[in-house]
Amino acid sequence: MAHTTENLMARLEEACTLDGYLAELKASGKQAPATLAAYLDTLLAAQPLTRPEVIREAGLNATFGYQVFQGTRRITRNNALLLSRALGCTLTQTQRLLALANQGRLTPQDPRDAVVIWCIRHGLSCQRTDEELYRRGMGTLSPAR
Repeated sequence: MAHTTENLMARLEEACTLDGYLAELKASGKQAPATLAAYLDTLLAAQPLTRPEVIREAGLNATFGYQVFQGTRRITRNNALLLSRALGCTLTQTQRLLALANQGRLTPQDPRDAVVIWCIRHGLSCQRTDEELYRRGMGTLSPAR
């Protein structure tokens, strides 16, 4: 069975003891990375892309991008969303990335967030996401050039 958040939540709710669940989680090796850098490495490992390709697709400065992957630089919400799009993250993965970056989660009540959520759900690239935002008169994820 896949270790999705939903499946793990169901297993936690069904667990006889908390210690038993935590031992099972540790044994499975499916504990979530505790830092943004570790999570980015996990996401990158599941992609055919290289780190430089992801940084380039996200439109980040190369030095800054490497520092983010190394955990030595903090990122803005927009940069986190750009990395999410460049890595092809799902909405769940994007929300986790935002949480680890100490940025606000996406919420469908916010029109701009709703556009980003829609773009994520439809697998749109960084550029296409920016085009959707721009077309609606909303701030893009990428800085104006």
